[in-house]
Amino acid sequence: MTEQSGKMKEKEIIDAARKRFAYYGFSKVTMDEIAADAGMAKASLYYYFPAKMDLFKSVISVEQDLFIDKLQKILHADISAAERLTEYVNERLQHFKTFVNLAKLSFQSILELKPIFSDLHKNFSEREHLLLSEIIKDGIDKGELKPGEAKEIATLILHILHGLRLRTFPFNKDFSFDEKLHEQLNKEMLNVLRMLLNGIQTGI
Repeated sequence: MTEQSGKMKEKEIIDAARKRFAYYGFSKVTMDEIAADAGMAKASLYYYFPAKMDLFKSVISVEQDLFIDKLQKILHADISAAERLTEYVNERLQHFKTFVNLAKLSFQSILELKPIFSDLHKNFSEREHLLLSEIIKDGIDKGELKPGEAKEIATLILHILHGLRLRTFPFNKDFSFDEKLHEQLNKEMLNVLRMLLNGIQTGI
């Protein structure tokens, strides 16, 4: 097997797993089902991914890369800084919803899995913070946002969004993210963003 064919097969497995996890959640999906969806024997699947958790981490990594790609497009979009930040909030919430649907884990389970995903999350957080800072800096450079420290503003936005997500999901319940909850959280996040923009936008 060539390296290229191996990469293609790995992608097929991850794609199959993404669909399974998104529909059933991590705990209810078996490696047998993923192998069947990918059209391969279970033993061959274990050659690429020795455990379901290894495969899940790869799926999460792919989702993170897709979100970062969207953030890159927002950064270079021909729209105002306020519109970029609004797009960012919308995409960030959609990314969180995707993770919740993929995992379908209790808050306690996520706490237990946190050490496993720590490196993956750290790298993702750094990339997200960098791109969000660049969006804000570009707005400052163009005179759309008041002079300030872009990295500090980005940190503030991330902390606020994270706080709203934690408030929305009670610690003692399983995650469940339906459309009503998505709309509620999205409305709250955009309202907070508007209040923040009222303080940092020029010409208001």
